[in-house]
Amino acid sequence: MIEFLEWFVASSISTFGFIYLYYKLTDANKKVDFKVCLVYLLGVLFLTLIKYFNINYISVISYFFYFPFVYYLINPLPRMKFVFYILIIWVYGMILDLVTMLMLSLGYLIFNYDAYDNIFTTLPSLIIFILFLILGNMKVIKRFTSFLYKYVCKVKYYDFILFILALFTLLAAIVFSINIQTITIGILLFLTVFSILLAFITVIKMKFLDYEYVISINTLKENNNFYINMDEENRMFKHNLLANLLAVKSVSNKKSRNLIDELIGKLNYNVDFLNQLKNIPYGLTGIVYEKIHPYLDKLEIKLDNKINCDIFSILKPRRYNVLVEKLILMIDNALEASVLSIDKVVIINMYLEDDKVVVEVKNSFRDSIDIDSLGKMSYSTKGRNRGFGLFTILRSNEVSGDVKIINNMFVAKLVAVKNNLN
Repeated sequence: MIEFLEWFVASSISTFGFIYLYYKLTDANKKVDFKVCLVYLLGVLFLTLIKYFNINYISVISYFFYFPFVYYLINPLPRMKFVFYILIIWVYGMILDLVTMLMLSLGYLIFNYDAYDNIFTTLPSLIIFILFLILGNMKVIKRFTSFLYKYVCKVKYYDFILFILALFTLLAAIVFSINIQTITIGILLFLTVFSILLAFITVIKMKFLDYEYVISINTLKENNNFYINMDEENRMFKHNLLANLLAVKSVSNKKSRNLIDELIGKLNYNVDFLNQLKNIPYGLTGIVYEKIHPYLDKLEIKLDNKINCDIFSILKPRRYNVLVEKLILMIDNALEASVLSIDKVVIINMYLEDDKVVVEVKNSFRDSIDIDSLGKMSYSTKGRNRGFGLFTILRSNEVSGDVKIINNMFVAKLVAVKNNLN
């Protein structure tokens, strides 16, 4: 009976040390209640019986049979983190147990005491308990444990599971080798086959999950590309729609202009089409003035318009709409690029050339330009997810477009064929 009580006291002390370390490392704030006390006492009794009856093959792994339950009651962490703290505290316990044995061995060599005295049933547990208290209150240990957890999180989940399985198998092998005479071949064979099957099932399951994950990622990527393309088309559509509305406005009466202004106001919430002039001049000149008016005090703007005739006498309405649409995009690009440049110059020339209507927009720019990539949707001098303007300018055959660099100026040119030559 005395021996049983000695093991009960030793188990109580060592168990409390483990629980205290978990409590401190995980910043648990749960108060002690009846459930925790009951599980604690039952666990102590369980460990005492193992030690009292000297059940060695269970004693080595008894930690994993009991402590996860009491840990979870104190602070139920997420699964991955919970498993990590179970393992790391077990490692700390093994290290402290080794340190304790070294201390007792050193004491035996110095003082030559009786190592089989009853006091040495509880003394190792008491020393380990004190070391647990010290460890739990060391900030460096807490920081190290937190850092180690972040590092472990980078490891794939199934690798972590296989590591635990391998560790468990190693411990079981150690226990079997120590107690080989008391273990039957049947039990050994069963546990071996069970471990192999568990490892195989785990690997297959995790590989299947990886395969499903790859499929999911590819699906998301395809959907994302679809929505990006849709967004690009919508932005170009809106850009072109606003340009066409301005084209209509430039040849409309006052009432029509008011209606168009109201519609542009509703649509123009994320595209830079400023509408500050209530009564714009007729035709192409009016459109140009409406676009450049907000920049007159910021840029050096030169305008030369030699197209003074009725625009519909030389261009069909559809071709005029396309010309205006592309002209607005060209002016937008020129204004935005020149504002960021050193010279801040924009030059707009509009003239008739034999059978053609020609519009040229020249502007200064800040950065180097890959002339071969201009007009591609994926390329822009203004950053990512840009390049829609030039792409739109160059892709329609109704009005031809061309871009080039001349004397450090970016030059965009539009050419529309006159009506009588269609």
